[in-house]
Amino acid sequence: VGALGQFEAATTNETATVYDSNANKIVVMYRDDGNSYYLTSIVGTITGGGTNTVSWGTPNVVASFGANALAPVFQSSDNQIVVSFQNFSSGSRLQVISGEVSGTSTNWSSAGPQDPDGTHATDYISSAFDANAGKTVTAWKKNDNSTGAYSVESIVITVSGTGTGSTVSFGSISQINNGGDARNTSCCFDSNSNKMVVLFNKVHDSYKGFGRVGTVSGTSISYGTEAQFMSGKQPLNIGSAFDTSANKVVITGADNANSSQGDCCLGTVSSTNITYSTPVVFSTGNGSGVGNLARSQMPTIYNPDANKTFVAFFNIGDNYSGQYVEGTVSGSTISFSAATTFQAGVSGQIGANYISAAYDTNVDRFLIAFVPYA
Repeated sequence: VGALGQFEAATTNETATVYDSNANKIVVMYRDDGNSYYLTSIVGTITGGGTNTVSWGTPNVVASFGANALAPVFQSSDNQIVVSFQNFSSGSRLQVISGEVSGTSTNWSSAGPQDPDGTHATDYISSAFDANAGKTVTAWKKNDNSTGAYSVESIVITVSGTGTGSTVSFGSISQINNGGDARNTSCCFDSNSNKMVVLFNKVHDSYKGFGRVGTVSGTSISYGTEAQFMSGKQPLNIGSAFDTSANKVVITGADNANSSQGDCCLGTVSSTNITYSTPVVFSTGNGSGVGNLARSQMPTIYNPDANKTFVAFFNIGDNYSGQYVEGTVSGSTISFSAATTFQAGVSGQIGANYISAAYDTNVDRFLIAFVPYA
């Protein structure tokens, strides 16, 4: 673990991290509470080897209103970053904006935020890039303000142009689940089957976790049959990544039914269906559980150099210290390393929160962004 580096001095909530493989840079998105809660980005350059440090550019305001539930992706087809998020300054509606890395800065669309469904509040947003279709898929929980009904929905995003001249457009909204009041969504692209897997849970069905396989065609996405994962458990902070060596979707969550222990299972996509392996425990959190704050996923990122999946979390039983484990898939099972601490816990405080991470394939390093509570 390299030295701690500060990228924002003001109070910060919500972080989301993405790797730009064209510029070989890490981009951290965050809510800048010291600047009217604006959505902000900053570019990091990792130096590996003996120094193992990161240097930062200058923060850029992405959108001049309050932001939560940040879900950025990097589109390798056009080297654009597409970030979906909740605009809590305007009815908690879904917003999407595109931009790109330029040197150690970022340029965002002058067209401003886009709003595909301006009549409903949204939350628990997640996104993934479909490399086969060259488009981003975003999923979220919708709250119908007029009826109080909840559903899980998704949309296909198309980017035209680049940088400040880029614009986003949308296909029709596709419903994934009608009801259930999701407390998480997680999108993952399976590059073996060229399918999008969307995972979510249902509060009104004992927090059970479910997944559906989506097929992008043009500007629309259609889904296969809903299938439950981690049967008998109540997964929260659901994270996912695709293991390209094993052709498995690695799914993580904190089991609300079992002291919030960290669980993991594997998903196998066949046509438009998905089946799951028996879950294993990656951390008990010293008997008290693991997690990340409310809207945040469990950072779950595949390392193609080591063929391992990295999972970061706070360990509740160790004064909320920040930790990570690495999982190795063998057949239909996954095993995990012992946990490594990246931020020590302090009694009565939270060592690490709002955790996000990305893997830099240029220098073979993970960058973990988080907010320490002191």
